[in-house]
Amino acid sequence: MDEVELPTGDVIEERRDGERRTPGRRSDDVRKGRSATIQAIIWAVLGAVVVLYLFFLAVGAVTPDDAPAATIVVLVLAALWMAHAWRRLWGSGASPYGDRERRGF
Repeated sequence: MDEVELPTGDVIEERRDGERRTPGRRSDDVRKGRSATIQAIIWAVLGAVVVLYLFFLAVGAVTPDDAPAATIVVLVLAALWMAHAWRRLWGSGASPYGDRERRGF
């Protein structure tokens, strides 16, 4: 074991054995990160579809009477999107677990 000098000037033996850090991330962290990224992409695309439909509705390019099936699909997607946002804000907070872990919560 190596000797370590403390700020007080005392010299003690180091308690740890060798280097404890390992290169890279654990495979479980990588898998969770990929899953979270894919889920975020899906929710972002779903929200973009809803916003795009609302844009075309506001411009007047489409009316609910012209495309009733598309209107129903967009309403269902909007309900899912809002439920996801509501659950995330009220259930688990605004920041993902990984961000809270990095910040020391």
